[in-house]
Amino acid sequence: MYVIKYIFTIIYSIKGFFYFFKLNLDFTMKNFLSLSAFLFITGCSFFNNQTNYTFFDIGSPDQKDTCNLGLIIKPVKSELPFGKKMVFITSKYSVTSDSYNKWSKSPKELVSQYLELYFNNPNKKLNNKTDNKYTLNVKIFNFACYSTKSEILLQMNIKVSNNKTNKILINKNLIQNIKFEELTADSFAGAMSRGVNNICSEIKTSLLKLNE
Repeated sequence: MYVIKYIFTIIYSIKGFFYFFKLNLDFTMKNFLSLSAFLFITGCSFFNNQTNYTFFDIGSPDQKDTCNLGLIIKPVKSELPFGKKMVFITSKYSVTSDSYNKWSKSPKELVSQYLELYFNNPNKKLNNKTDNKYTLNVKIFNFACYSTKSEILLQMNIKVSNNKTNKILINKNLIQNIKFEELTADSFAGAMSRGVNNICSEIKTSLLKLNE
């Protein structure tokens, strides 16, 4: 008895479903395209939680440019607020960060590594005139790209002091603006690498002049 009653309940439920479906068929068809268009326009935001990042680096200096000065290099300082994110200057007073293209390390870590490889290359002959004589302090102010003109902005303050007297011998702000053709993260990274290398070259020239 209970089984028969249960079967009739299922039958009436199915009939009710098809009746409801028939009444709402027009509504469903009319709104299907609108719903599809909405999802397309919003970029299917329900599925846009991207977690795959592309990482970039400024590479290592060319061996022919490096030297071994026995330079003491303090950890590079920076108050840039974006961490590893690539930063783009969009207008005079506006900056934005790229959520999916990132540096492999923070800018201060990238520059610290580059400086060490550039000035203290163990494969080069040690310069006895500069060995353990000077300390380099670097602070990064800008490590970004102008999105409107495909040009990097690299700005640092460098201080070189004498280790015996603690006297500051060099204190200057260095700026690099390097253009590149195509506005891509890879081109941005390549231009930034050239900018850091140019600043290293300027520092080396200034250091060697101290011993002339």
